[in-house]
Amino acid sequence: MQFIPALFGALLIFPVYFIGKTLFGKKTGLVAALLIALIPIHISSGHGSAYALFDHDSFNLFLFFLTFLFFIKSVKEKEILPRILFALLAGISLGALSMVWVEAQFLYTIIAVYVVVQLIIDLFTNKVEEGFVLSSFVALFTGALVSWPISFAFGVLFDLPLFLALGVAIFGGLCILFKRKQIPWVIAIPLIAGFAV
Repeated sequence: MQFIPALFGALLIFPVYFIGKTLFGKKTGLVAALLIALIPIHISSGHGSAYALFDHDSFNLFLFFLTFLFFIKSVKEKEILPRILFALLAGISLGALSMVWVEAQFLYTIIAVYVVVQLIIDLFTNKVEEGFVLSSFVALFTGALVSWPISFAFGVLFDLPLFLALGVAIFGGLCILFKRKQIPWVIAIPLIAGFAV
């Protein structure tokens, strides 16, 4: 119980490094990994990795950052197979988080809101990418599918993560349709809002 929070706290530097490296370069990744290792809550706080206190927060953070790392890699990937594989890894991390933390729906919601906002911006700039919608849907749906047995055990047949995954798929499909039909955003956004209502 004393060792496990410190282990996952130490492992956290790897996804933080790779997120920094993927987004901003190697130096930024190294600085981010150093800073995550030196922040006070990570070293000696009573709420995460303190000696003689077991808490699941370091494991949750590890899964959070793994989900974000694989999701970012999936979105940035250009080829279809690696994109899907990274999205599946993001979904597996997300599903694992759902199985160990009751409030994991928060992360599904953050990803879904990001996807909706990004797609609205892409509609304005006419740069909607099918791969982005695919990555988002695969990650969210895989997470919902992996964690579904836990929801089912509690008597919930369909829960929020599944509805968010389906909502992202529908919204993304509409955005792709509007791009293919070359419908301007002045018409597309009110149509999507009307469909949502």
